[in-house]
Amino acid sequence: MKWYHQLNDRVGDYTRLPSTWICPLVTLTYGCGVEEKPDFGYLRLTFGPSISTQRALYYNGSFFLRVMFPFYIGLQVRWARNIGPVPEWVKKATFGTVEAWPDFMQVHVGWKLNGDLAFTFRLQTDYSAFKSDVGPERDNWGQAQGWACGTK
Repeated sequence: MKWYHQLNDRVGDYTRLPSTWICPLVTLTYGCGVEEKPDFGYLRLTFGPSISTQRALYYNGSFFLRVMFPFYIGLQVRWARNIGPVPEWVKKATFGTVEAWPDFMQVHVGWKLNGDLAFTFRLQTDYSAFKSDVGPERDNWGQAQGWACGTK
């Protein structure tokens, strides 16, 4: 995958925007709650930048949607948590790459808060997101776990 990172860096040199140009327009968060249980009465709709929308691309909850200027659409969906162990046949079929069922899906296209252009689709667990060292921030410590409200 080294070639991919080199290509991504080269393309990034031509497509990167100053981070001051990136501005959240609309952010919707639904269903965050406490660690083990979602609160489906929780709904937060934010227009424009705010402290929480400037710190991370995603905010934890059952459903999260963000639209930013000049162009960015991000979606996160969280489903059941701790649904049990991954069957052996799934581990074999994925050559051991799936150790736990994913807790959430994140999809985004457009310019991220740091000005980089990105096209992303990922399925992750809270643990894999926490230990991730991908991206310019390289530190995901302190992210919201489970259904808890907070940055993701």
